[in-house]
Amino acid sequence: PSRPLAPLPAQEPVLWLGEVALPSEEEAASTFWYKFLRRLETGDAVWEGNGPHHDRTSIYNPCNLVDGVYCLPIGHWIEVSGHTDEMKHTTDFYFNIAGHQAIHCSR
Repeated sequence: PSRPLAPLPAQEPVLWLGEVALPSEEEAASTFWYKFLRRLETGDAVWEGNGPHHDRTSIYNPCNLVDGVYCLPIGHWIEVSGHTDEMKHTTDFYFNIAGHQAIHCSR
């Protein structure tokens, strides 16, 4: 089951976690294909990207296994255009934080 790491307003980026049962270590050495899914406010869900050419792949690496949990790297949402639009998401996030004056820096 997927769940957000922290409750955030819809316009801010959010980290979602999901649990998936993977095959045994011997079988896991093959390529694993996956995609992210976004749930809309309407309750509908949309797949990232535009077709199977935007599928993500992962090949088992024992270095990604931490305390029995296999961790994939953080990824950016792939828009229908095929781009991650990382700059837009980062800018939206920054201006939302700045607008709420919710940023604090200390050493």
